[in-house]
Amino acid sequence: MMKRLRGMIRPLLEAVPTRRAPTLRRCDDSGALLATNLPFLADESAVLDFIHSAEAQGWTVTPRNGWLLLDHAVPVPDMPVPDAPRGEIGCLISLLVRHPMDTAPCQDELRALVKSAEVSAEALEQLCGQLHRQGAEKLRRHSPLPGGLLPSQCELHHQLHCDKEVMP
Repeated sequence: MMKRLRGMIRPLLEAVPTRRAPTLRRCDDSGALLATNLPFLADESAVLDFIHSAEAQGWTVTPRNGWLLLDHAVPVPDMPVPDAPRGEIGCLISLLVRHPMDTAPCQDELRALVKSAEVSAEALEQLCGQLHRQGAEKLRRHSPLPGGLLPSQCELHHQLHCDKEVMP
């Protein structure tokens, strides 16, 4: 998923005249997916042009400490629900399948899942375990679950357990 998102923003970055190629990395901030050091490498008007181009393509760009934090809605994949989901990710899938009408907002969780999947399979499994526990607590309190996570969960499960890799 992160590969697709990088592929969306990289052509815009490459179009900016700079002293050297800007960095594009996973953002440590929980409110953004990616970060770039473009402001250190390009003049202000080129950076503003980049920001306008990125925003025209649906990106949210937030300047912070000389970096640009980049966020975008995570694309929703079209994946079938696995027959026998495994691991912590499987537990979360199972919970979401059993409660399909729950539609709490989930962009923060999607962002965290995509970023953890890029880190490692273990990081993804750990986050899924945490989200599963939070989901169980929400059910006990009769709060809605982030049902929009299901398609992405199914894709990540497929990548983790079928493709033997976390990133496509």
